[in-house]
Amino acid sequence: MVFHDESAAREMERRMRAVDAELERSNRELDDFAAIASHDLQEPLRKIQAFGDRLADHSSTTLDEEARDYLRRMTDAAGRMQTLISDLLEYSQVTIRPEPPQPVDLAKLSPKCFPTSTRASGRVMGALSSVGFPPCRQVPSRCVSCSRT
Repeated sequence: MVFHDESAAREMERRMRAVDAELERSNRELDDFAAIASHDLQEPLRKIQAFGDRLADHSSTTLDEEARDYLRRMTDAAGRMQTLISDLLEYSQVTIRPEPPQPVDLAKLSPKCFPTSTRASGRVMGALSSVGFPPCRQVPSRCVSCSRT
């Protein structure tokens, strides 16, 4: 004769439902936080981009070459930050809307992700060669975000 403790099984099931409910609540809070944080981070960034565009439109002819270079770098950095914020929000949604992997050509991607690095003096600090990179399978939105800038 085998005796089963039904109360222990019910208690385990109750605990599992409680943990599941807590996980669902936590995921909703994380999703809400990501959306709010993304919005709050993007607002000052939009201001930087807008004022940078205004400065370029109204003063680019009166700025010297160095000032135009600083302005270009500022707007480029703001664009990269916009991409990072968008990617962070997208990353927080990965489990909600999964994408299938697809072939990605790394030789085309690498120049966009790793442009030639230069100092303020204009001296080249380095470059990356992508010759011979084989294609790989990856979820495109998770590996090409830096190429959107």
